[in-house]
Amino acid sequence: MTDYSLSKLSDAEHALYKEVISRISEEELGKVMDNYSNLHLQYLELYDNSSDSEVKLEALKRLIFLNWYSLVEPGYLTGVGTLDLATVSQSYSRLNDLMMKNGLDKEFKWMLSAYACWGDLLIKFIDPELHSLIDFLANVDTTVLHSPQLQLAKGAMDDRG
Repeated sequence: MTDYSLSKLSDAEHALYKEVISRISEEELGKVMDNYSNLHLQYLELYDNSSDSEVKLEALKRLIFLNWYSLVEPGYLTGVGTLDLATVSQSYSRLNDLMMKNGLDKEFKWMLSAYACWGDLLIKFIDPELHSLIDFLANVDTTVLHSPQLQLAKGAMDDRG
Protein backbone atom coordinates (compact mmCIF):
# COMPACT_ATOMS: atom_id res chain seq x y z
CA MET A 1 0.00 0.00 0.00
CA THR A 2 1.22 3.49 -0.78
CA ASP A 3 2.14 5.97 1.92
CA TYR A 4 -0.13 8.85 0.88
CA SER A 5 -2.26 11.04 3.09
CA LEU A 6 -4.42 14.05 2.28
CA SER A 7 -2.10 16.19 4.34
CA LYS A 8 1.04 15.05 2.47
CA LEU A 9 -0.59 15.40 -0.94
CA SER A 10 -2.09 18.78 -0.05
CA ASP A 11 1.32 20.03 1.10
CA ALA A 12 2.88 18.75 -2.14
CA GLU A 13 0.20 20.48 -4.19
CA HIS A 14 0.70 23.76 -2.33
CA ALA A 15 4.48 23.54 -2.89
CA LEU A 16 3.96 22.99 -6.62
CA TYR A 17 1.66 25.99 -6.83
CA LYS A 18 4.21 28.16 -5.03
CA GLU A 19 6.82 27.10 -7.61
CA VAL A 20 4.55 28.14 -10.48
CA ILE A 21 3.78 31.57 -9.13
CA SER A 22 7.45 32.26 -8.49
CA ARG A 23 7.97 32.65 -12.28
CA ILE A 24 9.95 29.54 -12.98
CA SER A 25 11.72 28.63 -16.22
CA GLU A 26 10.10 26.52 -18.94
CA GLU A 27 12.17 23.52 -17.90
CA GLU A 28 11.12 23.91 -14.28
CA LEU A 29 7.49 24.41 -15.34
CA GLY A 30 7.66 21.13 -17.26
CA LYS A 31 8.84 19.40 -14.08
CA VAL A 32 5.99 20.98 -12.09
CA MET A 33 3.49 19.78 -14.70
CA ASP A 34 4.94 16.28 -14.46
CA ASN A 35 4.70 16.46 -10.68
CA TYR A 36 1.05 17.57 -10.89
CA SER A 37 0.29 14.63 -13.15
CA ASN A 38 1.93 12.31 -10.62
CA LEU A 39 0.05 13.98 -7.76
CA HIS A 40 -3.18 13.48 -9.68
CA LEU A 41 -2.47 9.74 -9.93
CA GLN A 42 -1.56 9.64 -6.22
CA TYR A 43 -4.96 11.11 -5.31
CA LEU A 44 -6.58 8.27 -7.28
CA GLU A 45 -4.40 5.71 -5.49
CA LEU A 46 -5.28 7.28 -2.14
CA TYR A 47 -8.97 7.06 -3.04
CA ASP A 48 -8.64 3.42 -4.05
CA ASN A 49 -6.55 2.37 -1.04
CA SER A 50 -8.16 4.30 1.80
CA SER A 51 -10.80 2.77 4.03
CA ASP A 52 -11.73 6.19 5.47
CA SER A 53 -14.82 7.52 3.69
CA GLU A 54 -13.94 11.16 4.44
CA VAL A 55 -10.44 10.74 3.01
CA LYS A 56 -11.87 9.02 -0.06
CA LEU A 57 -14.39 11.83 -0.63
CA GLU A 58 -11.74 14.53 -0.25
CA ALA A 59 -9.31 12.74 -2.56
CA LEU A 60 -12.04 12.42 -5.18
CA LYS A 61 -12.95 16.11 -4.86
CA ARG A 62 -9.32 17.01 -5.51
CA LEU A 63 -9.12 14.64 -8.48
CA ILE A 64 -12.21 16.13 -10.09
CA PHE A 65 -11.02 19.66 -9.35
CA LEU A 66 -7.70 18.98 -11.08
CA ASN A 67 -9.55 17.41 -14.03
CA TRP A 68 -11.59 20.58 -14.41
CA TYR A 69 -8.79 23.04 -13.61
CA SER A 70 -6.53 21.51 -16.24
CA LEU A 71 -9.20 22.33 -18.82
CA VAL A 72 -10.12 25.87 -17.82
CA GLU A 73 -6.79 27.47 -16.95
CA PRO A 74 -3.55 27.40 -18.93
CA GLY A 75 -0.80 25.24 -17.50
CA TYR A 76 1.79 28.00 -17.67
CA LEU A 77 -0.21 29.88 -15.03
CA THR A 78 -1.25 26.97 -12.82
CA GLY A 79 1.39 24.30 -13.30
CA VAL A 80 -1.38 21.83 -14.08
CA GLY A 81 -0.76 20.60 -17.59
CA THR A 82 -2.25 17.74 -19.52
CA LEU A 83 -3.26 15.01 -17.10
CA ASP A 84 -3.13 11.27 -17.73
CA LEU A 85 -6.39 10.44 -19.51
CA ALA A 86 -6.66 7.01 -17.87
CA THR A 87 -6.51 8.64 -14.43
CA VAL A 88 -9.07 11.25 -15.50
CA SER A 89 -11.37 8.53 -16.80
CA GLN A 90 -10.99 6.41 -13.67
CA SER A 91 -11.72 9.39 -11.44
CA TYR A 92 -14.99 10.05 -13.29
CA SER A 93 -15.89 6.39 -13.00
CA ARG A 94 -15.33 6.55 -9.21
CA LEU A 95 -17.43 9.72 -9.08
CA ASN A 96 -20.26 8.08 -11.02
CA ASP A 97 -20.19 5.09 -8.64
CA LEU A 98 -20.37 7.43 -5.65
CA MET A 99 -23.28 9.32 -7.21
CA MET A 100 -25.16 6.06 -7.74
CA LYS A 101 -24.82 5.45 -3.97
CA ASN A 102 -26.00 8.98 -3.15
CA GLY A 103 -22.58 9.62 -1.63
CA LEU A 104 -21.99 13.26 -2.60
CA ASP A 105 -21.98 15.86 0.12
CA LYS A 106 -23.30 19.40 -0.30
CA GLU A 107 -19.87 20.79 -1.14
CA PHE A 108 -19.24 18.24 -3.88
CA LYS A 109 -22.65 18.95 -5.45
CA TRP A 110 -22.01 22.67 -5.68
CA MET A 111 -18.49 22.06 -6.99
CA LEU A 112 -19.84 19.91 -9.81
CA SER A 113 -22.63 22.40 -10.47
CA ALA A 114 -20.09 25.21 -10.78
CA TYR A 115 -17.94 23.12 -13.13
CA ALA A 116 -20.99 22.32 -15.26
CA CYS A 117 -21.46 26.05 -15.89
CA TRP A 118 -18.26 26.04 -17.96
CA GLY A 119 -20.12 24.44 -20.86
CA ASP A 120 -19.48 20.93 -22.00
CA LEU A 121 -15.81 20.90 -20.99
CA LEU A 122 -16.23 17.98 -18.61
CA ILE A 123 -18.78 16.06 -20.65
CA LYS A 124 -16.42 15.47 -23.56
CA PHE A 125 -14.00 13.66 -21.23
CA ILE A 126 -16.63 11.50 -19.55
CA ASP A 127 -17.51 8.01 -20.73
CA PRO A 128 -21.10 8.05 -22.07
CA GLU A 129 -21.83 5.00 -19.90
CA LEU A 130 -21.47 7.08 -16.71
CA HIS A 131 -25.15 7.94 -16.67
CA SER A 132 -25.44 9.33 -13.14
CA LEU A 133 -22.66 11.83 -13.71
CA ILE A 134 -23.84 12.83 -17.17
CA ASP A 135 -27.43 13.24 -15.96
CA PHE A 136 -26.29 15.37 -13.02
CA LEU A 137 -24.23 17.67 -15.24
CA ALA A 138 -26.94 17.88 -17.89
CA ASN A 139 -29.53 18.95 -15.31
CA VAL A 140 -27.55 21.80 -13.75
CA ASP A 141 -29.18 25.16 -14.28
CA THR A 142 -26.29 27.05 -15.84
CA THR A 143 -28.12 30.37 -15.62
CA VAL A 144 -27.58 30.67 -11.86
CA LEU A 145 -24.47 31.08 -9.73
CA HIS A 146 -23.54 27.86 -7.95
CA SER A 147 -20.87 29.14 -5.59
CA PRO A 148 -21.69 28.76 -1.91
CA GLN A 149 -21.85 32.48 -1.28
CA LEU A 150 -22.25 33.19 2.45
CA GLN A 151 -22.79 29.45 3.09
CA LEU A 152 -19.38 28.50 4.41
CA ALA A 153 -17.62 29.70 7.53
CA LYS A 154 -14.78 32.17 6.99
CA GLY A 155 -11.60 30.26 6.18
CA ALA A 156 -13.41 27.02 5.32
CA MET A 157 -11.78 26.97 1.88
CA ASP A 158 -8.28 27.98 3.00
CA ASP A 159 -5.56 25.68 1.64
CA ARG A 160 -8.02 23.69 -0.47
CA GLY A 161 -6.81 22.15 -3.72
